[in-house]
Amino acid sequence: MAKKRIQIYILLILFLFLIGSTSQEELRVRDDRGVWITFSHPPQRIISLAPNITEILYLLNLDSRLVAVSNMCDYPPEASAKPRVGGFNPSVEKIISLKPDLILGTTAGNRKETLRRLELLGESVFVTSPYNIEQILQAILKIGKIAGREELATAKIQQLRKRIESVTSRVKGLSRPRVLFLIWHQPLMSTGGNTFLNNLIRLAGGSSISEDVKQNISIFSREEIIRRDPEVIFLPTFKEKRTLKKFLQQWSMLTAVKKGSVYQLNEDLLLRPGPRIVDGLQLMAKILHPEAFVEK
Repeated sequence: MAKKRIQIYILLILFLFLIGSTSQEELRVRDDRGVWITFSHPPQRIISLAPNITEILYLLNLDSRLVAVSNMCDYPPEASAKPRVGGFNPSVEKIISLKPDLILGTTAGNRKETLRRLELLGESVFVTSPYNIEQILQAILKIGKIAGREELATAKIQQLRKRIESVTSRVKGLSRPRVLFLIWHQPLMSTGGNTFLNNLIRLAGGSSISEDVKQNISIFSREEIIRRDPEVIFLPTFKEKRTLKKFLQQWSMLTAVKKGSVYQLNEDLLLRPGPRIVDGLQLMAKILHPEAFVEK
């Protein structure tokens, strides 16, 4: 009888040991607000509230877990077929009805009140707010960790880093033209010093004329633009050609306009802090330093 009881104890201990060894450790990740998010298992129902996040999820082959996206999410094209929860002010009720186990948002594209309300309703909300290219890469890694795709995220980041290093090595030591990156032209809105856009300009071999501005978004007066006199101007794509023509006429005194160095770019490659930001970097560098990309 005693022998049988010992055998039962041994089996019980082995059973408890196996349970403990196979249970998954909790994962704690801190988002860009400084908020710690804890997961006991990789989320299977994800909602993206920003286009750059949606692009990251597709990069990591997580589209099958993506149950809804924001109205602005249009890349890759397949994302347009996902259910929509709204724009900058999404429907909290619709989000809740989809029963997500992870909601991904950004400080730039989502209202704090909306994100806070979702948290108060018990939802797991992870927020990104990258200020430079490195933080964009870290956002990819963190999302990969949360979703159980850390190995894939690491491999993708390595590929992106190689492309970044290829650009920076080509433009190293070259003169840096003064660059004005206009987010919008009425009023004249540009990026501030501590933003990933200004970081992008520097990596591409340029010098942003707004590097010394403390605000993330700055509104320049006409007099200030003339004083800083950019040598290259990047603009959003205007729907009507006459808008660009009018802009060039208004700013004919600037060096960039005189030289014909005014470029309309696909803003999705430059304003979305996601994996395609490296495409934007390559495009910008080739414009600023075409001589560095001549194939020998």
